[in-house]
Amino acid sequence: MVRKINPLYRRQELATELKSGRSMDKKGWVLAHNSTLQKMRWYLPVDLKKIINKYLQARIKRRKPRILDLGCTGGIALAELFEQFGNSLEYHGMSLSPFFREWREIAAKSNGTIKFHVGHAEGIAKRFKPAFFDVIYSNLGIAHAMDIDNALKNARNILRKRGLLIFNISARGLEKTPGFRTIMKCTVESFGSPKKTFVLEKI
Repeated sequence: MVRKINPLYRRQELATELKSGRSMDKKGWVLAHNSTLQKMRWYLPVDLKKIINKYLQARIKRRKPRILDLGCTGGIALAELFEQFGNSLEYHGMSLSPFFREWREIAAKSNGTIKFHVGHAEGIAKRFKPAFFDVIYSNLGIAHAMDIDNALKNARNILRKRGLLIFNISARGLEKTPGFRTIMKCTVESFGSPKKTFVLEKI
């Protein structure tokens, strides 16, 4: 008889594992799970700030562009983006495991411009309106989704047309993800296995 694992229990177990992993190895886990940008070449070999800046200059008019850091953990990447772009963006972070103390500190420093949410990758379409975001960035959030195809489908749903989805994952064929075109992809060796970074545009 096969024992069924409660998905909610598994998510809580994964959240605890990810949170405890932050203190395991300062050279690897901490950088990855905090989604830092300053030393991003450890994990995401693209310059996220340049991509966002180019996108903003080319496409956004009449309102603040919205960005979601999916799998934001402590919110450090959003804090760095806020230092770069200030109040010109509307920032959101979502994490499977809550980091309430860190979130309160970062939100206070941004005067409430950075907002945080608890949730998982497959559930984002229930948390945000369709076509809500201009950019979704995910260092590890989508990689830990139990149903990656569904997570990508939901990410597309909450992206505006020509919005960007930037993420990395263990090597697999995502070049033909429905509803997106691939702008860029590259591979980096990380934690002993190849990771592919994708920049996709919603079509």
